[in-house]
Order: sequence, then structure tokens, then C-alpha cells
Amino acid sequence: MRFLAALVAAGAVTFVLLWHSRTVTTRQPPASPAPTENRGVLRIVPSQHLPDYLTGVRYLLLDSSRASEVADLKQRYPRLKILAYKDLSFLIDYSKDRLGNAGVPWPLAQSHEAWFLHDRRGRRVRSVHYKDAWFADVGSPSYQSAWLQQVTAFLRSGHWDGVFVDDALADPGWHLGGAYTKPARYPNRKAYRAAERSMLVAVAPLERSGYLVIPNIVASAGQQDVWGDWARILSGAMLEHFVKPDKGPDSLLTGAAWKADVDAERAVEGAGKIFLALSYGPDNANTAQGYTRASFLLFDRPKTRSASIWSPQPTAAPRMYLGRPLGPAHLRGTVWTRRFTRGTLWVDPSAATYGVRQKR
Repeated sequence: MRFLAALVAAGAVTFVLLWHSRTVTTRQPPASPAPTENRGVLRIVPSQHLPDYLTGVRYLLLDSSRASEVADLKQRYPRLKILAYKDLSFLIDYSKDRLGNAGVPWPLAQSHEAWFLHDRRGRRVRSVHYKDAWFADVGSPSYQSAWLQQVTAFLRSGHWDGVFVDDALADPGWHLGGAYTKPARYPNRKAYRAAERSMLVAVAPLERSGYLVIPNIVASAGQQDVWGDWARILSGAMLEHFVKPDKGPDSLLTGAAWKADVDAERAVEGAGKIFLALSYGPDNANTAQGYTRASFLLFDRPKTRSASIWSPQPTAAPRMYLGRPLGPAHLRGTVWTRRFTRGTLWVDPSAATYGVRQKR
């Protein structure tokens, strides 16, 4: 399954968009190919080719069908961490075999009706946006055990460093079309969130076995506490659509919406965990690429080994490398500033602008 939108949920923040934002930047620093940098690459669609050059990349998130390529990639890039893509909360009928992206393969799921969520009339509940994705009963100990067993076996069969877990739903509203009462067992957001959290606790043994486990958390307004809480259970967390709500060239978050996203980063990294900031857009969206990368760098803590990701194909802006931060970010008026060994970065989230002043 491809990534599922995390920001269109009932009660979500109303985003302020700046459709033709202007970037002010001076002498943008080039990428530095030698060290492992705080950036990643996403390739979870089998038809997307792998980049020819992955030196310096920290994480590669890869669809499970490319398991045979992982050993060679690890040999060529020994510092690269490669995570297999597995869905957490859905049973998906395109997952026909062990290479499918669902945590539990469809043939196995079909023989366990109790693993599916049902409505009050006993019918399976599906995502309103993905007709082949059926809600799993994430609070079921039997489903939790099956997911852990299947994913553990898959990781051990290859050279994976861990698993990227999609659809960790604190808020399932987007997939339910806002009909929170539809799942009979979890008829409201609070009940579903508790069940999903129990699922994360149940799969935590993967991390204790030495694998990275990073969930893509879907949380809406009023659920900011979920970031620090759930990140502590596993290796960290991803925020999809980081400071950018869609795949267009110009839409960027400002004001309170921007703050909510960077607050999620600060909560996860404040817990000492990995934060993955994923944004989407065209190759030539230089303003958006630079703004998302700059927003991430403002608050990144290097010890957490976090990363920003631009998908599908990054250009120079999201590879911006400024070296080591020399202190925390500071706010003056509407502008945040942070000094690094290779220059000073500033971001104005009221206007969706950013800039870099390189050291001479």
C-alpha cells in the first residue's frame, strides 16, 4: 500500500497555505557526500528506480518486493539503514505472498475472520479511500502476535535493518470518512487510539531483537501528546507531509500548522528517538524542498540520528548540509535562527520563507 494521507482527518488543524511563497537564500551550501547526513530516501513503489548514488544517505525506506536487492545495497553502502515497508493496521488483498507490504499476508488473514474489524452488522470495515484495505483488529492479541511473527520472519530472511510501519493510527478518521462509530469494537477515536497503542507495545520485541521499528503516526488536532508517547515505545516516529500538506509545488504550512509539525519533531527527538520528516512534491519545487529541509534542521538533534525525506526525487535543496549545530534555534519576532559550523539558517514560518548565510 502506498502512503496514506495523515492530515485530512476529522477535527484536524485548518492549515494556512502560502501558495506562492518566496524563498530568500544566499549561496546555498552543497551536499557533502562524505559523512552520513540526516536525510533519507523513500522508494515504496516497485516501479520507482533506486537512486544511482546513495552515499551519505542515512535511511532507505524500501518496498518489501525488493528484498533480493538489500544485501548488495548493504555491501555498497555499509552505513545505510534499510527499512522494509509493512502496513500495521490493514489487511490488504494485494498481499498475496511473503513479499507483500501487509504485515500479515492476505491468504493467512482470510482464514482468521476475527482479525478483521466489523461494523454492528458484522460486515468488515474497509478504508473509504483504498477499497482493498480492510481494517485489522489492532487490539486483538491474536492479530498482534501474527503480525509480529510474520514480520520478524520476513526481516530475518534478508539483510534488513528494520521495518517502516505504515498506518499507526491515533486517529482513523480519514480512512473511515469521519464515521468513527463504524467499527463496533472501537466506536470512537479514543477507543481506537488505545487499541492501536496496544498494537505498538505488542510489536516492540522487534526493537529489542535489534531491529529499527519506525511507525508512520497519523494524529490530528488535540493529539499532540501522541508523538512523545508513541515514539518511546519503538525506535521513533515519522510525520508524513511534514510542513507541506500535499504533493503540489507550492503548498506550505505556516503559523500554527507549521508549529504543530515542528512540535511533533521536538517531542520525538526530545524523547531521544528517531524522527523522520517526510514531504512530497515535484523535482523542481525548490522553494518547498528548501523550506521543509530548513524547518527540519531548525530543531534536529544530531544524537537522535533523525532525517528529512523529500519524495520522490530530491534535488539540491533537501540535501542542504550545514554541518553540526552550534546551539539551539532562537526566535526573534517571527523568524527562527540557528547557527551551524558551516553557516546560519533562518526560517520565517509566518511567510514560508527561509535563508542560509554561509560562513566565509
